[in-house]
Amino acid sequence: MKPTGLFASVGLLVLRIVSGAMMIAAHGWGKYESFADKADSFADPLGLGPKWSLICTIITEVACSALLVIGLGTRLAAAALVFTFGVVIFVVHGEDSVLDRELPILYLGIYATIVATGPGIFSFDALIARRRRKQKEKGE
Repeated sequence: MKPTGLFASVGLLVLRIVSGAMMIAAHGWGKYESFADKADSFADPLGLGPKWSLICTIITEVACSALLVIGLGTRLAAAALVFTFGVVIFVVHGEDSVLDRELPILYLGIYATIVATGPGIFSFDALIARRRRKQKEKGE
């Protein structure tokens, strides 16, 4: 079932813009700017090495969040964010209290919702789908 109503799509647009912009501004961009300082000491939960773990985290938090904001490759971008925050919640901060993991849990919930619902009609994904449908209709 897809949320196709106008209000649902406006809600998804707001959710995508706010969560994506906040992720970039409050988390990803700071990691990018302090890359040299963090590259040797960043958490390495998957065994890639601290530098590569930081690179993957920055790509996810900045690039995937930007894609989320514009609604392009939305489900894939949100799925990458779900994976990242799953690792943050259950591996990196797995021993912390639920209250200490509150923010990553909220982000995980937001991104899982976007994976489940899709971006709504106010997105590049929806625009591309509409154009493909029109081309298919013209070709038949």
